Amino acid sequence: METVIDATRLIPGAITTRILCDRGYNIIKFEDTERGDYMGDLSPGANAFLNHGKKSISVNLKTDEGKSILYSLIETASVFIESFTAGVAERLGISYEVLHRINPELVYCSIKGYSDNPEIPGHDINFTAMSGIDITLPVQIADVGSGMYAALEIINHLKNHDYSRITVNMSEIPLLFNAYSLFTENNVLNGEYPSYRIYNVSDGKIALGCLEQKFWTNFTEAIKRPDLKYSRLDISVNRVVEIILSAYKSMEVLKLGRKYNFPVSRVRNRNEIISEMYNGTAPRHGEDTFEILKNNHYSEEEIKNLMENKIIK
Repeated sequence: METVIDATRLIPGAITTRILCDRGYNIIKFEDTERGDYMGDLSPGANAFLNHGKKSISVNLKTDEGKSILYSLIETASVFIESFTAGVAERLGISYEVLHRINPELVYCSIKGYSDNPEIPGHDINFTAMSGIDITLPVQIADVGSGMYAALEIINHLKNHDYSRITVNMSEIPLLFNAYSLFTENNVLNGEYPSYRIYNVSDGKIALGCLEQKFWTNFTEAIKRPDLKYSRLDISVNRVVEIILSAYKSMEVLKLGRKYNFPVSRVRNRNEIISEMYNGTAPRHGEDTFEILKNNHYSEEEIKNLMENKIIK
């Protein structure tokens, strides 16, 4: 089993290691002895979902003893992931050059903000804005996308025995999501057109995806409005379709979709989705410190001394 040392916080690194964890990698969250990863403070539910199946060790990297603990884990690890701001990894003595000397077959992945100015702070809204997205999205494109991209890079490097450094720049990721919109003069996927948008029904909302003419034709037949057959890109009929669909229940529209063959789905609510998800748990801050060190040939007395000296928690 490949071991991954995850020294990141919040969403991007958590996405990366959740993907790897689901594929059988042994994930060790390497957290400091103070606050650690504060994802749990921001969203306990998201924290539990993203970090389920991982182990947590809490170590003070500002001490020589703490560095020695990380170095000993690196000797047998396959991957190290960090998302520190510019210069921090170097000051802590855990840069690519240092860790690669300890383990030449270590895949080292850095998740950063901007490629040109890595010292500048940024969040998802800043990175999406750079790609031309001029609205505040309710989902984290740069965070999740960079985590997925990092996982892909890590798996690829491991497969090819490539131990060069991986750097994922979050500011570049939203461009992949926004490429169609950027290069398409008449974007029909923006929710403005009747054939591709969200509609209210009597018991919630449905998503209609009749982008192709054949599907829109089938839809107009299903709602008994063949006169709308060639109106799939006519925004003036939006209100007409809204009124028609408001009389239906979501399951009725879904049944029509199956019968007449057109793309439609129900917009599920938050509570419904969460209730169907696997309710895992994230490791508590430093929960597995003792176990990890013991498995790494530290004696109980050594572990006790490290804890008393506040090297570990």
